Amino acid sequence: MRSIPAIVIAVLPAEITKLFQYRDVFTVADAARMGISATRVQRLAKSGVLTCLGRGVYTSKANLDQADVWEKHAIKARGFAAACSTPVFVSSASAVAVRRLRHLGNPPELPEVIAPRPTRGGSTKTRYGLIRRADLPVAHQKDYAGCPVVSKTWTAVDYARSATFAEALVVADAVLEDGATKVGMQRARAAMAHWPGIEKAAPVIEHADGRSESVLETLGRLACIEGDLPVPVSNAWVGRRRPEFRVDHLWRWHWVVAEADGALKYRDQDDPAAVVAEEKERQWILERKLGLTVIRYGWNLAYGDRTQLAERFRTVLVDNPPRSKPAPWWPFYDLVGDPIVE
Repeated sequence: MRSIPAIVIAVLPAEITKLFQYRDVFTVADAARMGISATRVQRLAKSGVLTCLGRGVYTSKANLDQADVWEKHAIKARGFAAACSTPVFVSSASAVAVRRLRHLGNPPELPEVIAPRPTRGGSTKTRYGLIRRADLPVAHQKDYAGCPVVSKTWTAVDYARSATFAEALVVADAVLEDGATKVGMQRARAAMAHWPGIEKAAPVIEHADGRSESVLETLGRLACIEGDLPVPVSNAWVGRRRPEFRVDHLWRWHWVVAEADGALKYRDQDDPAAVVAEEKERQWILERKLGLTVIRYGWNLAYGDRTQLAERFRTVLVDNPPRSKPAPWWPFYDLVGDPIVE
């Protein structure tokens, strides 16, 4: 877990700074072990230096104020979990935030945790967060950087119950890329069989793809799902007799490639013009040397108008009907073998 940035440490009293050396929340018990009284902590909270996240748990107000909306939610979730008097595990969108998974949209206002018990037993809402009482198998009770949190598979499935399909698919792709499996997600779904909204998880699990590596790539693939188009292979390698280029999407039978042009591709580059020139050279080889048709798309279409993006994909696929043989390609885990040609 990251420590408080130096610019924030500078405004904190010296004795409090030590409490933030390894984590961004602390309890009054942590403070007492450092010789700092609960009264001192409470005074700092009243003066606006610290923010209370739950009974006896605090963070730096400056750190909380400068965090983006998801990191702010993660800080509040870690604090709320630490403040609960019984064992709890951060869950749903709060687990997405704590685990720093790729995400879309905004988190809820309050953090959410699960208090494990044999059966579902309602929920309690406090000013600091929501406690749900439910059966949480031991296998899904995890620790992430010192914070009790549900497993990756449980996170994705639980989140799907309340999120939009797009939001849930982004998270499901992320956990699969991080080593989770669809089998594990199915088992988590079965354990939540009677939970409200669990039916929304089935299509998310079905369409999740761990080969997608960004929110933009997930949304590009989602345009195909929503538009009832063939779903392309994600991040396939193509080349002349050997893997040369990894493309974001490949419709192998149509010999069509789609490239997601995200801002991160060009941001903070020493020479953005060189990056653009390299992209043009890459596209020339893909089209002229490999015989592939390339279509590019960006955030405005993938997030703002996937219907239009699907129509563009459809037009290109119609203009390039399926051939008798697919374009040869290599999966990311087998770059030294023969290309896949079927």
